[in-house]
Amino acid sequence: MKVSLFSGVAVVTGAASGIGRQVAISFAREGCKRIALLDRDEDGALETARMCREANGETRTFVMEIDNRNDEDVLACMENVVEEWGRIDYAVNCAGECLQKPSRRRRGAKALG
Repeated sequence: MKVSLFSGVAVVTGAASGIGRQVAISFAREGCKRIALLDRDEDGALETARMCREANGETRTFVMEIDNRNDEDVLACMENVVEEWGRIDYAVNCAGECLQKPSRRRRGAKALG
């Protein structure tokens, strides 16, 4: 008998590509039945949803376009997931962005706050 840790509800941010996409597909392969896919790129997230269903025909997906930099959007999305599926068991944040600007250099203990 195979025991799956992934039978609950998963939320994956940054799900349209890269690590987020692979995390979502891995959840589906491991038996996760409900996966919320969050990303600014809705088309990419929809493609990830298709790939998740291809990996596991029983997986249901919930795609939401979201900008993780906006706290109200994040809260609304979490509320939508709970409203739709009753709970959140796993949350994986893979959203990120690469800025092409030099960072400020801070030195000493004051830099730590």
